[in-house]
Amino acid sequence: MSGIEHRLHQLRTILADEGLDGAIVRSTDPYLGEYVPPELALRPWLTGFTGSMGEALVGREQAWLFADGRYWLQAEAEVDPRAWQVVRVGSSGALSAALLDRLEALARGRSEPLRIGFEADRVTEGERREWSRRLEDSVTLVAMDPSPVHRLRHLEGSPALSRLDGPMRSVGPDVMGSSVLERVEALFEPVPKSVDWLWVQRLDDVAYLSGLRGRGLPQQSTFRGVALAARDGLWVGLDGDRTRAAGLTAPGLDVMTRSELFERLGRQGGTVGCDPAHTTVSAWQDLSERARVVSCRLPVAAQKARKRPEELAAMRSGFRRADRVMATLIDEVCQRVVDGEPVTEKDVADRVEALFVEAGAVSLSFRVIAAAGTHGAIIHYGTPDPERVLGRGELLLVDCGGLFEAGYATDLTRTFLLGAPDETGSPRQRFIYTSVLRAAIAGMRARLAPGATGAQLDGIVREALWAEGLDYPHGTGHGVGINVHESPPRISGSSTTVLEAGHVFSIEPGHYDAEFGGVRIENVCTCVEDPDAPGFLRVEPLTFAPLDERLIDLERLRTDEREWLARYRQHA
Repeated sequence: MSGIEHRLHQLRTILADEGLDGAIVRSTDPYLGEYVPPELALRPWLTGFTGSMGEALVGREQAWLFADGRYWLQAEAEVDPRAWQVVRVGSSGALSAALLDRLEALARGRSEPLRIGFEADRVTEGERREWSRRLEDSVTLVAMDPSPVHRLRHLEGSPALSRLDGPMRSVGPDVMGSSVLERVEALFEPVPKSVDWLWVQRLDDVAYLSGLRGRGLPQQSTFRGVALAARDGLWVGLDGDRTRAAGLTAPGLDVMTRSELFERLGRQGGTVGCDPAHTTVSAWQDLSERARVVSCRLPVAAQKARKRPEELAAMRSGFRRADRVMATLIDEVCQRVVDGEPVTEKDVADRVEALFVEAGAVSLSFRVIAAAGTHGAIIHYGTPDPERVLGRGELLLVDCGGLFEAGYATDLTRTFLLGAPDETGSPRQRFIYTSVLRAAIAGMRARLAPGATGAQLDGIVREALWAEGLDYPHGTGHGVGINVHESPPRISGSSTTVLEAGHVFSIEPGHYDAEFGGVRIENVCTCVEDPDAPGFLRVEPLTFAPLDERLIDLERLRTDEREWLARYRQHA
């Protein structure tokens, strides 16, 4: 019996003892994050799948891992097929729906409802309500707090959480364009006057409102903590050592421990507005024991998405440094391969990290993807192989990002030919690369009518690929901010996000084939008022790392595309 099979056996024993037919195991952590520190990651520990997104369902005899298009190949390569069945789901937004479909199928024909446990500290109150509504009488959902998966991992020896409590710093109005009090005041503008407090649980929301940044969480500039916003200020409740925030003050900001925050709330009482979509079931319960809790939409995400000029200036500074990192990397790696030096994927990833440190980055914003040849077809290939030596004439896909002192993420992907400057790619390489480039150009020069959504921009980008019978199984882009993935905005076929001036997002079309490999070109962009069409917006790139001219078939570009490319080169 493998280690994974043994863990599943132990979990099933606990479930049977507690009268449960199964359990849902989430990708996220108690802070509702996407990039979860290893110390808090339960689903990878249980499944063996290390991707950032994917839901798990453990039944009495079978277990399923639900993965979206970015992770199909990775999930199937990493999990033990004797223990887990990988379910291919089209997009990340459909993961929960696919999981609920499976539960309904398992419950069909039973005389009694299925009893399914869920992690109360990793499922939001909104998800619990939606799941209960959808499953009705066929499934009874049972809150598990603490989760039995957490208990099992603790028995094996969980890493100490103190490693996540690194030093903190503050970012002032000169970078953010507003003060703590101004951000809190704007937060309450659409909120009913009967609400005294607003609960804030997502780490990037807490970091944005407080102007505080951390260095303890890997690939993040956030810190472990929660917040309560009042109309006259913000309480931040830290998990772990509060002395790391010593001396970090601002008008209206009060920093304490999480337990102190709840004690103060219990003494003062009042009405707490909680957004069910951004509050875990366990937090909802904790708050309900100390105050009156009402459902209330939290407007911080929309506020945070509209970057102020000062924020854009700070982000542009980081993007310029990230562009130089990529340009240096491409030159160095190609020269080393031409010189006959054995360079591995892991060597490339290590060099990327070193270049970001040299550029002044506090940390990476996500694990480096360095995928050679066919590995490029694994969309989120986050485990560069120390044995995979790069070959001259093949493609290398590098996706990387850093976090600089201001606390904003960068995100950039380039695919390039491993060879000398005067070499050209194969006809197949040039065809795929040029097709993806045309899609990227379409997004980076798009004009958008008032009210245009992320879904419409997604279609504009894909059109050039669809015309060639090509496509990619992931969204076209995501918001970028304090975290490398921010929402809103979202650029995908299902996105209803209305794009606004000041939104910052990626445009990253690609093409992936298990036998050929992958090509992806990613630039971070923003929307600006179009001076040539009043009322319209224009997409404007913020990143200008060089494109691989050796792979561009200029004859396949229209005149306007070649003109756009010439202007882009002037910035690179």
